[in-house]
Amino acid sequence: MARPFESNRSGISQLYSVRIDGSQFRQLTQEDDANVQPSWTADGSQILYSSFRDGYYQLYVMTADGTSLRPVIGQEGDEAGGESGYT
Repeated sequence: MARPFESNRSGISQLYSVRIDGSQFRQLTQEDDANVQPSWTADGSQILYSSFRDGYYQLYVMTADGTSLRPVIGQEGDEAGGESGYT
């Protein structure tokens, strides 16, 4: 299983994954804003992380290959959230 991590090697913090043995290095995000603090969801099927989009940090999830990106909660100020899909 690959491990997600953040790096600012591109000048802005982005998310990457790599296996413990150093193989399967992959960049998961390529945004104009920072993506930080990646962590596996409890079932290991998604990566939870924080992204500085729209001028504020918000939680997102994506599949392990960097696809199916979606916010965990609704829009800024939406304290009730919404359907997150977070497992």
